Amino acid sequence: MNLKKKIPLDTPSFYDHANFLAEEQKDNEYLNKYSAFIALKPYSNEYLRNARGKITRIVNLLHSHLLLCKRQGACLDISSILVRVLELQGIWCACLKGGCAITFPDSSKEGDTHFYSVTKKQLSTPGHFWVYAPPFKIIDLSIKEQAYDGNKRSYIPEFVMTEDTQISTTEPEDIISPDVAHDLIHIYNIPKRKHLDYICPSMHQVQRHFPAQIVEGINGAKIKYVPTGTHASVEKLEGFGNIDFNGLSPSELYKGVIEPALRQA
Repeated sequence: MNLKKKIPLDTPSFYDHANFLAEEQKDNEYLNKYSAFIALKPYSNEYLRNARGKITRIVNLLHSHLLLCKRQGACLDISSILVRVLELQGIWCACLKGGCAITFPDSSKEGDTHFYSVTKKQLSTPGHFWVYAPPFKIIDLSIKEQAYDGNKRSYIPEFVMTEDTQISTTEPEDIISPDVAHDLIHIYNIPKRKHLDYICPSMHQVQRHFPAQIVEGINGAKIKYVPTGTHASVEKLEGFGNIDFNGLSPSELYKGVIEPALRQA
């Protein structure tokens, strides 16, 4: 229990608690404290071993059903579902949001792909969403289910679920689209070195615990995840209508498919 705020801290999803929500009303960045708590929380070897097994089974089941949906660009929806399912299983996790940049080997002759968090059309809509769930640093169920041109999909893994990443630095072009960067320089007279502070002032707080990280793709491709904040769904799993899994709601998929599979494991 956070005695000062009277927020219970003993189970996942305490961000649903009325006292946490009250603090969030006063501080728009308060949710980042939740992901920081998840990052700093000590985990026993037994917890990590059990979590690894459960997470692996859940991710494989969710991914297989996502493919049946044939949904593209579902990073927010599927990440939110994954978080709520993990929480129901007592697994500590957080959904992160930010930019994602994919670079391809020179031999592929494919240009880089960016999911920007700041564009002229979407000034405050994150480019991508993924999940942190110890022992896994990055879980991304939808990375291949995006709208890629050329031969890019062949360099993208089916999904990302990794305990090993390469720590990287955050560059303005990881988050800010070229047209916005142009305007910041030539209209607002903001030099490039100050773009991140101007556009994403709270990013540094988040990246104290979740720095930019690179994951290996296929045949030399690299996927860079650049967090700018924490996301949490308002609805619990029963309230999700964001994906239809071939006639099953997310809650029905959990109760009818995922829960039985976990019990049998």
